[in-house]
Amino acid sequence: MKKTIEFNPNQTLLVKGPARIRIIKGEISILGNTLGKEENIVITMGKAFPIKTVSETTLEIYVDNEEAIESLEEPFPKQWVIATNLFDEMETPTIIPILGDVDSGKTSLTAFLANAAFKKGFKVAVIDADVGQSSIGQPCFVSMGFMEKTVSVLSEVKLKAAHFVGSNTPARLLHRVIAGMGMMVKKALENNAEIVLIDTSGWVYGRSARELKTSLILMLQPRILIALQRGSEIEHLLAPFEDSLAKIIRLPAPKTYRRNRENRKFLREILYRKSLENGREITLNLEQIDLRFTLLGSGTQVKPEKFGEIKQIFGYFPVYIEESADILYIVLPDEEIRITLEIIKYLENQLGKNEVYIVQKRDFENVLVAFQDKNNEYVGIGIVKKVNFEKREITFYTSAEKEKIRFAQFGQIKVSREGEELGYTKIL
Repeated sequence: MKKTIEFNPNQTLLVKGPARIRIIKGEISILGNTLGKEENIVITMGKAFPIKTVSETTLEIYVDNEEAIESLEEPFPKQWVIATNLFDEMETPTIIPILGDVDSGKTSLTAFLANAAFKKGFKVAVIDADVGQSSIGQPCFVSMGFMEKTVSVLSEVKLKAAHFVGSNTPARLLHRVIAGMGMMVKKALENNAEIVLIDTSGWVYGRSARELKTSLILMLQPRILIALQRGSEIEHLLAPFEDSLAKIIRLPAPKTYRRNRENRKFLREILYRKSLENGREITLNLEQIDLRFTLLGSGTQVKPEKFGEIKQIFGYFPVYIEESADILYIVLPDEEIRITLEIIKYLENQLGKNEVYIVQKRDFENVLVAFQDKNNEYVGIGIVKKVNFEKREITFYTSAEKEKIRFAQFGQIKVSREGEELGYTKIL
């Protein structure tokens, strides 16, 4: 439905997506970014924008229903504005992690603070560490960009660098999240960032979440730590740092639009699809590229017939075997094969290996990968279409330039060429 609405100055509304807004007259402000006549705003499903009118304004709004437009007293808490005074007194460079529960408004606060710091003349880097609800880069990445203008949403920040985690939840791969965060902060500082704002994930409950957040703060050693809360729901994350050098700033969460699991999946799949569009199949030999976060390609190829004992156990000859000093890596055909922990332990004892990993050919299909060039810079994503173990070749579907690809990093999530999430794979 289309609605044309006239507003007085300083009126605030929350518009929930899917929606499209055209400014017919006047000016509006979104998180400190001012937009004027004839500018358009698109709000995707699962997102909502707090809009404040700067002057007498007429908006043309396209929404599914009237409930998608809601009046607010303020676009965000007044304490957010007060918090920007910190930029006037802090030393640079300064790293500022932002912690908060799911849908607490972390991304909106990050955009608001980034706009405020940019307006004050700082060189501002923004790190998007929410691998499940990415804004700057792709899902499954820790990404970084620099502010070149004020923005209404973080997705308007141009991507500068990215580190592939390989999962849409940090719970599966804590170490890769920590490594990615460290690398992105390092790149930001190397590029002379004065303020580094970090939008962290909303995973805040449970022992592993505590381990991750505590490890990140210890690694980053920030002088300022921002906690965004509705009440006191993340005090357990702050307790280990009450007497540290970090100044903890507690800010209230705004009224936000809570997204369900389907909304989150929908938003991720839009981004996968966008990155894979106009893709094509390319085939690369393991002599041309190095593989990371997979055991494949890290050992010496062994002829399967040498391992008759494996056939006796499973009833099938392996498709492929690699051997290294510590690990035996076995790829079995796509039959209904029973693989138990007892069988793996038996093979480890019989073959004298610390670890035996067993996968099947189908485990590789549609696995999400990220490509880097010879300088380890991100050049695109892709999915595995097939592996020719005999020729040691992998066929990928990707829009990345083949000539630039030097490394391929394997994830633990499967995605179709249309961008649909297909679940997780085994550790490859």
